[in-house]
Amino acid sequence: MEGLKEGEQRALESQRNAARKLIARTEMDDQMVVGIEELPVEQGEKLRADIQH
Repeated sequence: MEGLKEGEQRALESQRNAARKLIARTEMDDQMVVGIEELPVEQGEKLRADIQH
């Protein structure tokens, strides 16, 4: 069970990293990025804020 949870965490972090790259390198809006990476909209807003600081 613990291995499964770790795998899910790694997958989520991989999605976040991909979303960060899309935000930083493209002109896509947050909704498009989170749609591609299948993340909650709040994650896109948070990732963009993190990148801009």
